[in-house]
Amino acid sequence: MPVQDSTNYTSGFWCWVGQPGIADHLHRHSDIELNLVCSGELTYLLGGGMQVLKAGDLAIFWAVTPHRIVHLQEGCKLGVVHIPLTDFLRWNIPQKLVHPVMHGELVLHREAPAFDIQLFERWAREVQNTPSPDPDQLEIQQIVYLELQARLRRAARDLSQAPERIMATRTHPEDLTRVETMATFVSSNYTDPLTVEDIARGANLHPNYAMSLFKRTMGLTLLEYLTQHRLAHAQRLLITSDCSILDVALEAGFGSLSRFYAVFKSEVGISPRQYRRQRAT
Repeated sequence: MPVQDSTNYTSGFWCWVGQPGIADHLHRHSDIELNLVCSGELTYLLGGGMQVLKAGDLAIFWAVTPHRIVHLQEGCKLGVVHIPLTDFLRWNIPQKLVHPVMHGELVLHREAPAFDIQLFERWAREVQNTPSPDPDQLEIQQIVYLELQARLRRAARDLSQAPERIMATRTHPEDLTRVETMATFVSSNYTDPLTVEDIARGANLHPNYAMSLFKRTMGLTLLEYLTQHRLAHAQRLLITSDCSILDVALEAGFGSLSRFYAVFKSEVGISPRQYRRQRAT
């Protein structure tokens, strides 16, 4: 039986600071999300795994992976910024940060918590979260964008990652829009039996060009990106439901149980059954 476990949210630039709540469902959107824990502690369910965030932690992740807060310390205060994917890619942030984020990882960075809190609180005060900002608000947004770029570049500089595996390339704005269209199409339809041709058609592109553009911009292939979504969905179901392994495989978009086992073991390192058993203990 299909499990309804996520909701698509409208994307767009957004800033907020306050006391979060615990939603009863996972949600996702196509933006890059920054979460700063101003005080207290919280636990996220993201991509089939739990992540504890403590006061001063800045979490950076791509919110196409369904996520939600599952535990909150009383009095926890959180700062949230959503950056549209096309803007994030246009900034040419170093690949040491972009690569793990685009591969579905949650990147944690901690530099100067008191300064970060001041930044997030200022952004939340100054940015009016309205669909049609006036000229003054557009100027404020550009200022905040410059400050966001500087903060992300600081995080990229400090990341103790392996040498860059992908060379940064400049991408035309219209190509960024096409990539976002493909990414959004996959995130909305990954449980269906998709092919590269289906995804390319959703962006009105030739399949060969679609594959090349996506790989060049995102650092992973369309099929790798599709598989990432299906694996994250399967991991969530293994943790949060009592569905059979076969039902999990089919619900997540894998065409067969054997294919699901092979991909899961290759990417996660253990079988789906072992994964469920470990997370239940």
